[in-house]
Amino acid sequence: MLKFVLRDGFDYCEELVRRVNEGIASGRRGVIVSDGEARAELRAMIARHARRSRKAA
Repeated sequence: MLKFVLRDGFDYCEELVRRVNEGIASGRRGVIVSDGEARAELRAMIARHARRSRKAA
């Protein structure tokens, strides 16, 4: 995990882990997100991360 924190930053990794845990909990409750919704959320998360990375450079 440290390799990813050093590469991507703590905030990003923390958010990723939080979302994964939310997804696992939702799945256990039977809540399902469509493939299209999941892809849109991932694209938005990647775009936010890219903007932060460019600002830091």
